[in-house]
Order: sequence, then structure tokens, then C-alpha cells
Amino acid sequence: MRSISVSEFSRFCKEKNPSCYIYHTDNQDEGYSSTMKLALRFDDVIISLKPDRICFANGHDKLSFERVLEVQLFDDRPGFGIIFNIVCSDGGVLTPYTMIAD
Repeated sequence: MRSISVSEFSRFCKEKNPSCYIYHTDNQDEGYSSTMKLALRFDDVIISLKPDRICFANGHDKLSFERVLEVQLFDDRPGFGIIFNIVCSDGGVLTPYTMIAD
């Protein structure tokens, strides 16, 4: 795993040019209700600095992460995509959100 800044993640996305970004509740460390599952797929990523924000979009659907501290990249897994955590800070509490770029 390696940690990169939001601006480095922007460059990473431009270089790798994934066809989609996937968010799934099954991949999250934080507990979700057993009665609800989300599987979201996005075509675009929009990144802003100051404030550090990463937004995934697909038509009218959006998923936005704010107060992003860093992005943790994990090794490529052939046929699986690039796994990464978006680490957000809320009052000193760090929360990672796991996603896949494919």
C-alpha cells in the first residue's frame, strides 16, 4: 500500500484512465445494515483541492467524499482492478472508504 495526496490521486486517475469506479457496501470496514446493500458504479471522477473533495459521477448520480486526507493505493490485482481507500477526516476521526477502479 502507498498513500498519496488528493492532487496525486487526480494525476493517477488521468494516467490510468479507469473505465469505471465501483463502491460496494460489502467492501467497507464500517458496518452497514444487513438489510441494505449498495453496489454503485461511476464513469467519471471530479477532484477538487481546497477543500479536498473527490466526487464520482454517472449522469445524475453522484457520490462525494469530503475532508479527504489521503488516498491509499493497493497493488493491482489482475482481473479485479485497482483497490484504493479514500481516507476522510472528521474531527480527528479517520474513516476509510474502499473503492475499486477498473
